Amino acid sequence: MRKVSGGYTILEVLIVLGVSTIILGAAILTIQGTSARTEFAQSMRDVNSSAQDWINDVTDGFTGGSPASSTCKIISGRPQIVPSYPGSTPDCVFVGKAIQITDDSSCANCVQNQSSKIYIYSIFGQRVDSQGTLIDNLSEAASTPAVGNVAAGVQTGKDLTETYDVLNGASVKKVTINSTASTGALIGFFNNFNGLAATSGNSANGSQTLNAYYYPGALNNAAANTTAGDVIAQCLEMNPVCVGNGLNPPALTTAQICFASNLDNELAVLTITSNNGLGAQTKLDFVDQSSSLCQ
Repeated sequence: MRKVSGGYTILEVLIVLGVSTIILGAAILTIQGTSARTEFAQSMRDVNSSAQDWINDVTDGFTGGSPASSTCKIISGRPQIVPSYPGSTPDCVFVGKAIQITDDSSCANCVQNQSSKIYIYSIFGQRVDSQGTLIDNLSEAASTPAVGNVAAGVQTGKDLTETYDVLNGASVKKVTINSTASTGALIGFFNNFNGLAATSGNSANGSQTLNAYYYPGALNNAAANTTAGDVIAQCLEMNPVCVGNGLNPPALTTAQICFASNLDNELAVLTITSNNGLGAQTKLDFVDQSSSLCQ
């Protein structure tokens, strides 16, 4: 091909354009990959921070949701959140929160993309039993979530449920509770009625010591504040079908929740640890594809 004086051949121009296109494409992919990793890291740090906030809310006595102009009343033997009126006095108490986590396996009644959502429920209980004796466990407290009027057999009243949307397209891939794989998770954080570990048997009503529990079973189910949410709501009400016949649900040791980015191959594990049900703290780790917690 003849070269024009002072210029380039068409072939040379095409080669330069081709190489430039390849370099530009590689640069774009690199930038997109870096951006996806940064967004995933940010979303996971927000999950970790939020989880610790939900735990702290319990000891701080913050119910979350929208409790303004509401009070806690015992109606038909169970706590309910109802509109307050001048001079009204609560006759039941905020006892803790529970978080519902759904993994990406099947869930017939779940909302779309529920594995990218975390539901936080405020739980209330009786202060005293029918004989006027101070309550010292969740079963006697008639533990009840403030989830509104949702289904037959489930409490009515104000809905204080919070819905947390995991940012940037991340979702829950796998859940492990006390070293055993679980289908979804329902974890409770409660002010201990007796002030010590759940298994101590001591009694000193009024302490703000935190206890952490998990609810057994396959828990990939609709949120408790929906019309299909009776499974989760009944677990939170300490139904023996869900929690057995114990006074409290089983104690939590570790909850490990694997999150996956839907934009690339990034993985992270949020770990909630407790000393056999006493106290709770969170930790975030970014892991690779070989992690057993995510397979």
